Amino acid sequence: MKVLYLVNKGLMTSDLATSLILYGFDVVTLDDYECPYDIDSPNCKQIIDDFLTNNNIDFVISYNFIPSAAYVCEKHNIPYISWMYDAFFPILYTDALRLKCNRILVFDSREYSFLKNLDLCNVYYLPLCTNKNRILDLQITTDDFINYSNDISFVGKLYCSEGVNGYSQIKNYLPSEITTSVNSFIELVACKWNNNDDILSFFSQIDYSIFPKIMTNNEPKEKIFLPDNLYYFSICFSRLFAQVERTSLLNSLSEFFNTTLYTYEQPIGLSNNITIKPGVNYANTLPKIYNLSKINLNISLRNILSGLPLRVYDIMGAGGFLMTNPQDDFKNYFIDGVDYVSYENKEDLINKCSYYLNHENERIEIALHGYEKICKYHAYENRLDEIVKIIKTSS
Repeated sequence: MKVLYLVNKGLMTSDLATSLILYGFDVVTLDDYECPYDIDSPNCKQIIDDFLTNNNIDFVISYNFIPSAAYVCEKHNIPYISWMYDAFFPILYTDALRLKCNRILVFDSREYSFLKNLDLCNVYYLPLCTNKNRILDLQITTDDFINYSNDISFVGKLYCSEGVNGYSQIKNYLPSEITTSVNSFIELVACKWNNNDDILSFFSQIDYSIFPKIMTNNEPKEKIFLPDNLYYFSICFSRLFAQVERTSLLNSLSEFFNTTLYTYEQPIGLSNNITIKPGVNYANTLPKIYNLSKINLNISLRNILSGLPLRVYDIMGAGGFLMTNPQDDFKNYFIDGVDYVSYENKEDLINKCSYYLNHENERIEIALHGYEKICKYHAYENRLDEIVKIIKTSS
């Protein structure tokens, strides 16, 4: 089968394209063109249209959802597979979502249920995964041991800059009673992972009619039919949570342990005890950090209601020890204390980090269990088996 693989802006990995080739597909691309997420991009549509007109393609595939691609695939009666790695991605919730060509793959089971309640027949639940072949080829040198060995590490954003934190863009336009209420609520529930439904309930009570009409990817909010509470929670409040929780947890850990942050951001509010290092290459350097760190943290965005973010699979797939906040979808695939370790709150995290830093054999055994399970059940080969079934049964 011949596949057109679309590269979207901001994509950090080519693992899907590589895995499609290894699986046996004939994979072609658009000559270094990056597709924008715009709801209607005439240029993007024209480029894809020309390509599909002049080439015999069996299906089109991309990470995340590209509306322009969906419209063109509908015109050509070609299946378009979009595999989401962002939860409640606003651009997904536009008119293009309902096109018959779509095969929407979502990694969060609660978002999957939400989409199915919209009476969509083209939505499927498919967890994320990792590229075990890339990891098997990983070469760790003596310099790598020196540069990337950490007691505790976290790789990711703190969402402290305006470009990635929607709340920072709107807070000055909101009445003081709303910002005070939001800040008080977040201070009350931050770093506690037994209250996702309570959190959603709180943000459902806000009067969003007074909120600025934020532009997501320069698109009017009116074109996005995601409910206000989920829309603003995804692009504003979940990122505020991330800023508060990630900063707080890292600062607390650094009081007791050697703690390292890798990020492309300029951090704000971090303790001087934390070692801050620049962001790293996803394909080559990131797996080394995960493999060589004694404890790798996952602190999920709150708009991922139940799913497992890509970081989870990448850590375990690199043979790293995963310490993570709980997520409901873990119980479908992994065993807490056997394949990974979860923490319920800040105190629990500190206690468990102390324990596993001092019990190396247990830590290594858990990392090994997680790695073996990832390689057996959660590699791209496994997911592509499912994607092929979806194509065959839905065509």
